[in-house]
Amino acid sequence: MFAYQDVINGFKSLRSAEDTPSSLSPCQALEFWARNIGFQSYHHFRESLRRQPQDTFAKTSLKLMRLFCGKRLPTLDCAYYEFMVLPKGIGYYSSWIGWDKNGDEVRTPRPLSGKESVKGLRKAADYPIYVVESERELVAWQKVWGSTAYVPEDLAKQHFQKSFNKKHLIADDLPYELIKRKGGISGNISEDNDG
Repeated sequence: MFAYQDVINGFKSLRSAEDTPSSLSPCQALEFWARNIGFQSYHHFRESLRRQPQDTFAKTSLKLMRLFCGKRLPTLDCAYYEFMVLPKGIGYYSSWIGWDKNGDEVRTPRPLSGKESVKGLRKAADYPIYVVESERELVAWQKVWGSTAYVPEDLAKQHFQKSFNKKHLIADDLPYELIKRKGGISGNISEDNDG
């Protein structure tokens, strides 16, 4: 699933993890995390990965990347979007943009401040919160890991185009009676069933 360099880059992203001691240099942070996940050193971590047979490496890389994505904080300087794998599709933290002709809300993903949002949700949630920043990480999260993920803007808009492209659904003539009967605005979580 992941290549050797993907795993090394994922490991290096742990330097931004919230529980990395701030007093450590970047090199010391790599040594800290290598020992934290059961290796003698960063060198030992790299060599252990390099020596693994391909069939074993595939399972190991998926497990390690899940750990890395579940610990790191957003590293890109852009908006992030919160998505979740649901039984029938993909859900997302959303913003209301209007009403459709049936009196239903039209909602699109809401941009969030990645680091602050991830920190806050990880403190409150009893489920994993992943930060996925590559195509392979996104596929692994969506198809294997599940739960909730924060996705940077470019990757989110590329992968979940349907969720962002909804302005055409907004009604020109608002169906006030239907809106009133349905109870108005419901909440911040929306779902696209063909995710």
